[in-house]
Amino acid sequence: MDQQHLDSTAGAPPPLVNGNFGAQLKLLREHQGLSRGALARLAKVGPTTLRGIEQGLRDPSPATLAKLRRLPELAALVGPSLSLSVPSLNCWLPPGFQPVHMMQEVELTLGAAGGRLEQSFAYLDLKSAATYLKLTNSKEYEKARRGLPAERAAIAIRHVTGTAGLDVLALGCGDGKLETRMVQELLAGEVQDLRLFLLDISQPLLTEANQYATTALGGRVPVVNIQGNFHHLPRYMHQLGDSPERRRIALMIGGTMGNLDNEQQFFRDSFVGFRTGDLLLLDLSQIYAPADHPDEVKLRDPRLNGKMPRSWVEADEEWLAGPIRRYGGAVGSVKWHYEMDRTTCTIPGSYAVEFRATVSYHDGSQKEFATFRVKRHDIGQLAQTMRQLGWKPIDGWSYGEPEGVHLPRVLYMFQRA
Repeated sequence: MDQQHLDSTAGAPPPLVNGNFGAQLKLLREHQGLSRGALARLAKVGPTTLRGIEQGLRDPSPATLAKLRRLPELAALVGPSLSLSVPSLNCWLPPGFQPVHMMQEVELTLGAAGGRLEQSFAYLDLKSAATYLKLTNSKEYEKARRGLPAERAAIAIRHVTGTAGLDVLALGCGDGKLETRMVQELLAGEVQDLRLFLLDISQPLLTEANQYATTALGGRVPVVNIQGNFHHLPRYMHQLGDSPERRRIALMIGGTMGNLDNEQQFFRDSFVGFRTGDLLLLDLSQIYAPADHPDEVKLRDPRLNGKMPRSWVEADEEWLAGPIRRYGGAVGSVKWHYEMDRTTCTIPGSYAVEFRATVSYHDGSQKEFATFRVKRHDIGQLAQTMRQLGWKPIDGWSYGEPEGVHLPRVLYMFQRA
């Protein structure tokens, strides 16, 4: 019955959506009067697979493309205008960026008597990136990220930028899911002239982010990928949109703030190419108590009082121990402890939580390394500091109550003054 219906449908095909395979396939299916299940049976592909393709959640595999092409009626209707290929990669490798040298730095640091592993070392190699993706794809992590008030922020962005074209700069994008969601919300808010720039230090993560963004956005937004260090942002500004008719918005969401050694210096010096009216969107973890009350901080902060969900802690520790075990020599055990630190958080009232590893070796020796940190900010003090640095506070939206833990966060938007 389905095949007969497909053969007998009359009428001209609908206009196609350029560059969006899933949307085009859905238009053609609906033009034939077929349900998704009916087309899945005809093509001998799973209905879940077909739904994911149509909704832009996944690329069609070569095998799925071949099955769709084997339907003569669909192939004839598609003609040359429907692109049966995955989105193309647009990636820029900036001069002076040396990931091999960075991996050598990992080995040198781990071979020393102890010290600090630069935070980006946790993402660099393939295994670390894979373990990080396992963490971010966990149910607990996904549930926490769903709370990000992206829709409210998108409304505010559209109100500020009006009809101007918008370049979205995703700094330290990781898997790119939160940044892509922000772009989707901007599209839903009728911001049409968009470009997305993904910037990350990790080539494996940048590849994952590109794949996710190009699939989810379905060709509606150009995606440019830059493998680089966002601490060197001024070196890349000529690649990140340079038109006075457009606005830029830099996104630092999903824990990226923890990579900053000095927030004031970074926000003063790294955005020298931004014009008046450009935007900055920060995802911030809030303090549990002022930094000058350390006993109260240690009592209330779940990273310090041991009340973080055990599954979260174990996932973090598995991920962060990876480089130590792979490049640190004859490692026996890695044990973790967490310390309050005020030296790496330059916003008054704010503090960081250091992840510190005590590494025991088979020869009986021990070393200690600082491997990671999360930052807790006094939001009022941060807004005041940002104003002094030339960033006008626009609005902020509190969130962060995933099941089982209190993690107060705020998504805060600033405008270049």
